[in-house]
Amino acid sequence: MQAARQVDLGEFTGWADAERIVLNLHRAYADHAGRGLDVTAAFGDTIAWLGRPMHTSV
Repeated sequence: MQAARQVDLGEFTGWADAERIVLNLHRAYADHAGRGLDVTAAFGDTIAWLGRPMHTSV
């Protein structure tokens, strides 16, 4: 979460789904540590980063 909160998305800040940075960082850290992705933690942090529930489409 610290890395996600500190990252500067620059010109991409306004892009749709900018919250994916949190998921991508979770994946990168998990891969680096040689472990599987904790999906529950990743999405929980994504929602916390957004400050609201994620949008979904059916």
